Amino acid sequence: MSELIQPILAGFKTLLSANGALGSLAAFGQVLISPSTGLLISDTAAWIAPRNTQFPNQGDSNARPQVHAVTVRLGITGSDPEELTTRTLAYVKATDAAIGAYGGWPAYVLRVFVSEHDYGPMYTRGGSMAFWPDLHCLIEVEELS
Repeated sequence: MSELIQPILAGFKTLLSANGALGSLAAFGQVLISPSTGLLISDTAAWIAPRNTQFPNQGDSNARPQVHAVTVRLGITGSDPEELTTRTLAYVKATDAAIGAYGGWPAYVLRVFVSEHDYGPMYTRGGSMAFWPDLHCLIEVEELS
């Protein structure tokens, strides 16, 4: 059932918190917003959010297939638009690769993949700029009942 999404969210937290392909994400799950600019204080940050759980093809079998949707949101700040765009694309690419390479999912997870990169608009305030790209992920699992 949908409680199976909890270990999946923990897996995302583990892979995003680790130093590796992503380098060091300065703030995982912490909202570090400047009161004066409304933008991130740190250079990078990441959050995970469950979107939904679907129960396709229930049938009469002992297996209960499920598809969980999770969004990984990155926050990247900078002061130069070209440099910020380059960094944003690099973080999105590295995050996608880290999700694809991660081997710590529970045994009932059949497949994890990124279905969409949503780069969103560049936000500016004062001399600061930020992108808040989302990676939309689908996780296919099969629970035995």
